Amino acid sequence: MNFILYIAVIIIYLTNIHCKNVYNIKKLSGKNNYKYNKISNNVKRLSNMNPPYYKRKDYLNIRMNKKTIQNFHTTNQNIHYKKFKNFVNKSKNKNKLYYLYIPNNDTNSIKGKKNKQNNKVLEIYFQQKKLLAQYFNNLKSSFIYKLKNTKIITKLFLSSSLLILTLNVIGLKPEDIALHSKRVLRAFEFYRIYTSALFYGDISLYVLTNIYMLYVQSNQLENILGSSEMLSYYISQISILSIICSYIKKPFYSTALLKSLLFVNCMLNPYQKANLIFGININNMYLPYLSILIDIIHAQNLKASISGLLGVTSGSIYYLLNI
Repeated sequence: MNFILYIAVIIIYLTNIHCKNVYNIKKLSGKNNYKYNKISNNVKRLSNMNPPYYKRKDYLNIRMNKKTIQNFHTTNQNIHYKKFKNFVNKSKNKNKLYYLYIPNNDTNSIKGKKNKQNNKVLEIYFQQKKLLAQYFNNLKSSFIYKLKNTKIITKLFLSSSLLILTLNVIGLKPEDIALHSKRVLRAFEFYRIYTSALFYGDISLYVLTNIYMLYVQSNQLENILGSSEMLSYYISQISILSIICSYIKKPFYSTALLKSLLFVNCMLNPYQKANLIFGININNMYLPYLSILIDIIHAQNLKASISGLLGVTSGSIYYLLNI
């Protein structure tokens, strides 16, 4: 009786096609053919054939008999598949089951899409790299052009200001270069008269902006007056401002010198329009006083106007005596 039962179980097993759960292969049951999509992890219908399909990574594992394989149409031209089909055709047993291991049709398209995406990313990267290199080349060319066209006195004064700023970053103390009348007269530290006109403070955006404005205003004025007259202008302004600042005990007058440059430039073209932010236009003759007002509003203190008033005063003396 047990023998008959074993025979019945074997017959049932042979008539019902199953795939063992080996290598963690997942069975996809259904009445239609399917293919596995690598991206969406979905199974899609192919045709109306009815063999059991199994997926593992990028491949389809199919178990079918000889008759089904002979009727199975595929575009796969893999040499292993051709050998397998020839082997099945030579087989005499039509009911024998075979395992067919077919690469998924979506794999090539997925790889193609990935390659296209990678190519686009690389193309964008090289375009951005090219634009960045072009930008730096233009910046370098512009800097070299401006450096060559900068007048000698402006270049000397600007380089001295940048040198003092660099020394301050390294460790130079402001009190070592500040204007101190007793040390100038008793210790003969005459360099303080010059260095106090060049130091704008510890490095910051405000200081860098002032140095840039020094370059713009000084170079513009030197183009109008000439290098020799520009040298006499600096000597006169440093002399006037150093005497006034020694009397009021102001250690640095670099901002006052910058306001003086602005005043003289504006008075040379008093009725020319200056373009400000928000589309505001103002005559040049009012621009120095507007600058003083902005300093007061920014500092919220009337003492912030001292440097501007000193610059306008010294600039007025030079303008009235020489122009």
